[in-house]
Amino acid sequence: MNKILRYVADMLLTGAIAAVTVSCLKGSGFESSYQAHATLENYAELSGDNAYGEDKALFEIGYEFLVDDNISFFNKVDNTDNPTDYTGFALSRSTLEKSSSDGDDNGQTGETGAEDTDTGGADAGEGTDDGSTVETAAYNRFTVNAESASSGSVFAVFYDNPNIEGRAEHVRFLASSYGTCTPVACMVNNTKEVADKIAEYNTANVTQLEVKLTATGYLGGNETGDSSILLAGVRTDDETETTAYSIMDEWTVFDLSELGNIEYVEFGITVSASDAAIPAYFCIDDFIANVNISIAAE
Repeated sequence: MNKILRYVADMLLTGAIAAVTVSCLKGSGFESSYQAHATLENYAELSGDNAYGEDKALFEIGYEFLVDDNISFFNKVDNTDNPTDYTGFALSRSTLEKSSSDGDDNGQTGETGAEDTDTGGADAGEGTDDGSTVETAAYNRFTVNAESASSGSVFAVFYDNPNIEGRAEHVRFLASSYGTCTPVACMVNNTKEVADKIAEYNTANVTQLEVKLTATGYLGGNETGDSSILLAGVRTDDETETTAYSIMDEWTVFDLSELGNIEYVEFGITVSASDAAIPAYFCIDDFIANVNISIAAE
């Protein structure tokens, strides 16, 4: 949370956001100008038919999740009897368990040592040298590769489902006919399942896998700009300024300022090796955009 707010503050100080936002207002004035900060926490206490299931995920709410008065995340489910078969976004609360070494409620440090296991392991357990398996904490395809959401308790899990046809308007600005929306940034991370599959491929192959997430903006049917970030690949650590291969395992700022004013945003994931069976999932939270609702000129 603090990371993305610091990023936005830096952008405001440079004037980069304001310059883009003001330049594309459709009228001579506006009735509302604000910075939308979608945290998805409006869906934290749902119940009944829309309750979180065993996988701590939520799918079907009228085909889209309203994350701001003017911004929605697209969601499509062809078969409501099997809502996990979706395209677009699902909401999730599934995170990795904190390891015992993080300390307990009274501030004491938990036990550490050779007997500790990876709390993000698969349901079936992990192999040992003698071929047996050890039990590890369960996770599912909606589990983020982190111990919490970026902020609050709810985040979204994107899936580009090849078996479901649907519009590519993954994040939509609902008031595009009388206003503007300029994405600023969001927080992204891998799912635990995707991170494990990337690591598994890298172990079995000489060339390490590059997985790239791209966001493309559209307005009036035309592309407005795009931004990319590596979910896995050779990346530079902002703090140490060192370059090395890594698989994203923490919530990371995804700069969307190059998209400009948009009607909708389309996400896509590309993988460097065609034989790598990496599903097109990623996690998103804290979507920030500058919104201007304009009024007609007199």
